[in-house]
Amino acid sequence: MNLSAPFICEIFNKQQMQMMPYVDILFGNETEALAFAKQQNFQTEDLHAIAFYKN
Repeated sequence: MNLSAPFICEIFNKQQMQMMPYVDILFGNETEALAFAKQQNFQTEDLHAIAFYKN
């Protein structure tokens, strides 16, 4: 699944998270990853940490 755009993480958070159990690979650019991490309260802006984040 592609994060698509930073605003998707903000506006469609509920719908996006409903799809996560079905996602094997999640990808996006740096801006999208930061927006996703912020929306999910990862409490980091380190892209390496975001990429390997385990919930």
